Amino acid sequence: MIYCIKNGSVNPSYEILFPIVNCLGLATSDLFSVEPDQHKEEINRFLGKFRACNRSNQLLLLDTLDFLAEQLLVRQNEKHKDMG
Repeated sequence: MIYCIKNGSVNPSYEILFPIVNCLGLATSDLFSVEPDQHKEEINRFLGKFRACNRSNQLLLLDTLDFLAEQLLVRQNEKHKDMG
């Protein structure tokens, strides 16, 4: 199916396309976006490592990233308040 899609002999339905896109770790918007994402390489590098982990470690990574993001946002907001 992927070969047929690639060479243009088949136009996949959403039911066919979504599992392929999901398996590749992409969003459907990635396929139709006209603007390149400047951070895509960094995100894909992380996603590759994330996918290589077992589910337990994936959950640990997600929890760690969530905690880190919260801390960074707090610092960002504090810095913004100090400047204003």
